[in-house]
Amino acid sequence: MSKQKSDFLRTYHRILRGESKIKEPMLSKRAVQMITGYRYKTMEDGSFELMLYPSHYPELTKDNQPHPKAGQIHPKAGEPWPSSERLGNKHFNFLHPDVEYNFSARCCDYLKKYPFEDYYMEYKTKGYFTGMRPFAEGGVRASAYPKCTAFKTIKGIEMVHKMPLHDWTNDDVEEYINTYSVEISKAYTEYGLDRTGCIGCPFAKDINVNLYALYNYEPRKYKAVMSWLGEVYIDLGVELPFDEDYMVKFRNRQKVLKSRRYEMLKKYRPEIAEKWAHEDIVLDPHQEEAVDFIIEHKKAALFMGVGTGKTYTSLEIFKRVNPKKCLVITTARLINEEQWHEEIEEYLGYIPDNMELISHQKLSRKYDEYIKKQYDMIIFDEAHKIKAKAKKRGGTKISRLVRILAKRAEYVIPMTGTPIANDFIDVFHIFRNCDIEMWHGWTEFEFIKAYYYYFMKDWSGAGFKVQIPIALKPPSQEYMWNLVRKKAIVVKTNDVLDLKKQIFKVFKVDGLNTTEMYKQIKNKIIRYKDFEDTLISLRRINFERQAANGFIYEETFDKKPLQFSTRKVDEFGRKFPEVLEKLGKMIVVYWFRQDRANIEAKLDELGISHTDSKKKFAKDKQVFLLHFSDSEGLNLQKIANGMWFYSYEASYMNFSQICGRIYRRGQEEECYYFIMISTGTIEEDIWNSIKHKKEKSDFIKNKLKLEE
Repeated sequence: MSKQKSDFLRTYHRILRGESKIKEPMLSKRAVQMITGYRYKTMEDGSFELMLYPSHYPELTKDNQPHPKAGQIHPKAGEPWPSSERLGNKHFNFLHPDVEYNFSARCCDYLKKYPFEDYYMEYKTKGYFTGMRPFAEGGVRASAYPKCTAFKTIKGIEMVHKMPLHDWTNDDVEEYINTYSVEISKAYTEYGLDRTGCIGCPFAKDINVNLYALYNYEPRKYKAVMSWLGEVYIDLGVELPFDEDYMVKFRNRQKVLKSRRYEMLKKYRPEIAEKWAHEDIVLDPHQEEAVDFIIEHKKAALFMGVGTGKTYTSLEIFKRVNPKKCLVITTARLINEEQWHEEIEEYLGYIPDNMELISHQKLSRKYDEYIKKQYDMIIFDEAHKIKAKAKKRGGTKISRLVRILAKRAEYVIPMTGTPIANDFIDVFHIFRNCDIEMWHGWTEFEFIKAYYYYFMKDWSGAGFKVQIPIALKPPSQEYMWNLVRKKAIVVKTNDVLDLKKQIFKVFKVDGLNTTEMYKQIKNKIIRYKDFEDTLISLRRINFERQAANGFIYEETFDKKPLQFSTRKVDEFGRKFPEVLEKLGKMIVVYWFRQDRANIEAKLDELGISHTDSKKKFAKDKQVFLLHFSDSEGLNLQKIANGMWFYSYEASYMNFSQICGRIYRRGQEEECYYFIMISTGTIEEDIWNSIKHKKEKSDFIKNKLKLEE
């Protein structure tokens, strides 16, 4: 918990005790923002108004610099603006009127700040020096102190704040220490601490680590802080497994804390209170097995099917290991929709300071920044995204970066429900990029030679000719899976979850392939079929998919497409409302931008509300628009049980991923899937490919007639 939140709790309890002019906690802006988790502004009449995200990004940033997205539409326009003052659900026990102690963050003021201010006034000091290194420390200080000189007004006098180490890196500090033989505190050299502060301060970021150091090296001080603050540590949820006496008190206290927490959540956050009515979330046996397996191997994979609890499993590992720094890499959608944040808070009860979340895309963009960092634990959600090689030629940036970071980390946990998009070579690259000791030092060719039937094929490019191996298939699927299980937990959804049926229904759209324009487009595409290369062939397949939906991008996707038929969207308009009426809410899956535009226009015409925001869909919208390739990690099982595939591609991996958004743990209804197919077009081939569980690569090989 932060010092700021402690101050808000102080205000809240002063109101409860009648020590304030404010009669009720919810009449205090501080308390309202802490309890609701949203920002409010005070109106002229003294009331509070909820602040919403603006419709467009502002012209300037907080630092009065030009905003990089100035004038653009804000993606969260109209949604409540979150407040940093929000009290975590886990800490709602502190709101209970029976709390046995008071709150304050004023110790820093009285022990450090005020004595220094008195000193400044007595000796007419004009300024002061500190050893702060904002750039190296990051966080709030980095933005608060952009230069090595700052100014601060203290008791009406402007003081100069000089920071001579402002831009020193850790390497600079190390060099200075070695050059001048500077004696370093035992707290760093022997106790193993990275930072120091007030002994036993409950606001410390790494309070567990600090108390462990005191327990081992300063037992008398440990005994003292336990006497003063032991109850506070317990109420904060600080677990100290090295101290058995403390843990007995910790466990005995939980019943009281849970009762208080639930009572306060029911009062102030009733919509989520029931999640906290039960005891702590209990993992299933397959999850417990996975936790023990990962902790034993340290670098190993969770290949757990959709809905089998990968996230909670990884969070339990995080909880038990308690790393100093953990990096969670996931999809941008899951960060923007705050799904990872919600699950972290639901499982742990709070958002840990030592856990950093970042999207795959952002990590790739910030390659130069993150390549210098080091983490003790890396959790890679949707790990099939790093199945590419880590080489500069033919690889991806994120694969290279993850491989470097993984070598520095003690724990690396790649997670995915679909580890194999093409064949076991994908698993080889996931293991290799995550530094999992299975095929250490092997090249892809060595892996193929060891486990595959293969042949050599001539390949020429960049002025030279070589032979490359073409893998056919491994001699035994079962043998390969047994190998993988040495460094991975493999769990299939149907083996561990007792879910109801999945029901698939096909809606055929007739006549589109008989239109004159479709025939002309088809003939134009086929004309180049015999002498095209692979890239042009892929483009041809894309054109055929567009034509099957009644439009075509003639030159580039920047131009408006030619819409030559509305048969498919008209059929959608006839069939969809009837299905929606029965199911209440539906997810509509599309591929092309023009598909989405056509669907939105038709839904508007029918008066059906729609959105691409999970939160809005859960609240009051009837239809959730979802791109075929952008579903990974979304949990929609408690919102809907129906899905409509308007357009799609020939990837069974993506298809199974998207179906699993509603068919997963927590779904209590049968799941319905409706697939639209334009007869006599490439969509029939695509659906047959998906239906028979062929992978996208197999489909393309068949369409392009590649020689094997």
